[in-house]
Amino acid sequence: MDAEQRLDRPLVPGLNSALTPAQIGRILRARWRLIAAVTGTFLLLAVLAALLKPDSYTASASILLDFQTNDPVTGQSLPSNLAASQVATRIDLLRSKKVRLGVVERLGMTENPEARKAFEASDEDSFKDWLAGRLGESFNLRTDELSRIVHVRYTAEDPRRAAEIANAFVEAYRDIDARMAAEAARARQERFREYLAGLREDVEQAQRRLTEAQQESDVIDIREDGQPDTERLQDLNLKLNELQARRDAALARLRRLRELRDDGGGLAAQAEIPDDRHIQELRSRLAQLEAQRADRQETLGPRHPGMTSMDAQIDSVRRQLREALDAYVRAVRGETRSAAEKIAALEETIAAERRDLMDIQAKRDRVAHYVRELKVAEQLYQTALDRYDNIQGISELRESGLSVISAATPPIHSEGLPGKLLVLIGLVAGLIVASATALLVEFADRRVRGGEDVTGELGLPLLGELPKS
Repeated sequence: MDAEQRLDRPLVPGLNSALTPAQIGRILRARWRLIAAVTGTFLLLAVLAALLKPDSYTASASILLDFQTNDPVTGQSLPSNLAASQVATRIDLLRSKKVRLGVVERLGMTENPEARKAFEASDEDSFKDWLAGRLGESFNLRTDELSRIVHVRYTAEDPRRAAEIANAFVEAYRDIDARMAAEAARARQERFREYLAGLREDVEQAQRRLTEAQQESDVIDIREDGQPDTERLQDLNLKLNELQARRDAALARLRRLRELRDDGGGLAAQAEIPDDRHIQELRSRLAQLEAQRADRQETLGPRHPGMTSMDAQIDSVRRQLREALDAYVRAVRGETRSAAEKIAALEETIAAERRDLMDIQAKRDRVAHYVRELKVAEQLYQTALDRYDNIQGISELRESGLSVISAATPPIHSEGLPGKLLVLIGLVAGLIVASATALLVEFADRRVRGGEDVTGELGLPLLGELPKS
């Protein structure tokens, strides 16, 4: 008999269940209806999935996030560890509702009647918020931790629409970033203007205080040299020293004369002290007369007319010398009294001059203090004014916080698997599942489908095979 003919009946329980490829082939041919039904079901599902699956296209725009590395006010470099924080902050801004609302405004999505109908069927209160929420469902960002390049991706059924919305996200972020930077710059400028106004008020107050001090002290220029006043005071001190020296010398002579008189000193000894010319002449005349009398006394007697005439002359000179000494003493006493009065007046003048000089110096020091105060205020104001000009220039020249590397273009291929590939996958999966199902059903109800089943399962010789009627 033909070996391909089979006996279709249950095997005896307990037989060997190992299958050969030939047996598997006979089982699959015998179960072809089941395999066809399962495969057809999978194929139908795959076709339906391919037909019903909406096409979706993802457009991507690549941007480079940028930020300032220097503080706009101080000009100092910012810490390098702030770079990652700034990138993360800008990514959060890209994902924010504010940017999505900007996309809604930029694309005029509120004018879409279909979107309006869908919104009216929802429970949302704000149409713009509802549109922004729907944009967020199809929007995503792809970033790298070590890079500032961000890929802005948007998925839509229309490739042109996907590219348009992706680019709108980039432009909306650029507008919002520029607006926020401008607002920050305006706020910074306003704060700095207030700071400048305070410094300008300080300058004006310092100027007013300086003017008042100059008017009160009658000091205009603190650079005026005070040397003439000092020299005049030095001249007065020299005169005072001279008067005191003359007074002390006269007092010393008077004390010496008084001591000689008290001790019984002669006129000759007294006449040596004064520096008066007339007294010195009288002293010399007296000494000559006394010397002549001594010479004559050796040859002439005391009653001799020559001796009496000589004694008369000596008495006259002594009287004149005594009167001259008395006049000298009176003159010196008057001179000392006058010197004392001059010294007292000069001392008072010197004290007044010293007070005036100290007062002028104090006034100049006071005015100098206000001059220094004004200079410091002016320097602070000028420095702040230069910084304000720098800040204003930086604010006006500030570039955008992003650079577009590549704008989004309409994608050619849709997202997901193509329809043909999906049908092919359904066919292959159906065949695999159908074959497995057929084998499982066969294991649950084994049958003899050929001579190999008898010899292999029962271990008996095959006598013959009957054809299937």
